[in-house]
Amino acid sequence: MSNLLNIKGIGKKIEKKLHQNNIFDVFNMIQYFPSRYEDYTLIELKDAIDQTKVTLKATVTNMPQVHYLKHKLTRLSFSIVIEDRNYNAHIFNREYLSNILSPGTEIVITGKIDRLKKTITAQTLKLERNFNAELEPIYNIDGI
Repeated sequence: MSNLLNIKGIGKKIEKKLHQNNIFDVFNMIQYFPSRYEDYTLIELKDAIDQTKVTLKATVTNMPQVHYLKHKLTRLSFSIVIEDRNYNAHIFNREYLSNILSPGTEIVITGKIDRLKKTITAQTLKLERNFNAELEPIYNIDGI
């Protein structure tokens, strides 16, 4: 079968990690199936079930604030508007997003919604212009 090094983007380091996961050639690679899929289908706020993971369009309404909680743990907090309703959003260990988010920024946020507290604890956050509503395969390959 074809050598993994012939594939663009695979060098010696990636090849070694693939070998550690019993992937030795292209045939092994195409037979390695995702362990699960993440669903990033957009829904409307009225269809969001409390305390579940949802993906919603939102607009940032204030400058994000970084809170340092513990050693190597940060929380980025900011306010958003989802379909004319105000919510607070929190995402952990993504303080670099504070340079990207500003009032008026259109985003797509995926996370656990709490309707009573009007908060979303985000798992992922993308700019709306970079978002594709799709199923994303998740592969459990150690080190990659």
